[in-house]
Amino acid sequence: ELGETIVGNIARTKQRHLNTRIADQPLKAIVCGWELAHNAAGRAHTLAEIYRELTGDVQIIGSIFPRWGSDIWEPIRNISIPIDAFVVEQPNRFIEQAMTLVAAHPADVVHLSKPRAPNIFFGIFYKMLWGAKVIFDIDEEELVFVKADTPITIPEYLKDYSELPPLDQLADSHWTRIAVGLAGEFDAVTVSNAVLQSRYGGTVIGHARDPRVLKPSPELRQRGRVAL
Repeated sequence: ELGETIVGNIARTKQRHLNTRIADQPLKAIVCGWELAHNAAGRAHTLAEIYRELTGDVQIIGSIFPRWGSDIWEPIRNISIPIDAFVVEQPNRFIEQAMTLVAAHPADVVHLSKPRAPNIFFGIFYKMLWGAKVIFDIDEEELVFVKADTPITIPEYLKDYSELPPLDQLADSHWTRIAVGLAGEFDAVTVSNAVLQSRYGGTVIGHARDPRVLKPSPELRQRGRVAL
């Protein structure tokens, strides 16, 4: 019953946001990580570092699933790039939490790190709420992690199963197949290597780290050799 009012409010909010943007203002970038409690967050961090060099205005947002912990992955926990995430303690509230998070962080361009179901929702909400350009990044073959062979489209899935999987299975096989099947439906695709590019298209952004923060240490290297 509130559908028309909600849609109208979303449209007005989006237009107000777009009206505040100045023509030569740097783009506001968001990198979304579907799971920020384990090493999947590493690729989100890499993408965010690139945007920091390009625009100077970037944040990482995402979700955390209790099966992997309840805090940000330790290697990026104290980085200077702002991170905001929620813990999915009640799967049936995921949509509400995701919408709230997206609403709190307007953006011009959004990069989704890995084709997983939470990122599908983040991407849809960013286009719906803020009119953002959404890019999907594929840096690994996610189907392997859920023991699946092929992606699937939503019409194909509904033909086989009649309804979408429940929200308590967002990290599992069915939703991941759907997410990979939808990865090309946004504004652009990036991949980490030529093999993935041959499969999904897009532009290659290799795995990399900022060489300015790498500090080779002969002492540590020698200690490591002695330990071995």
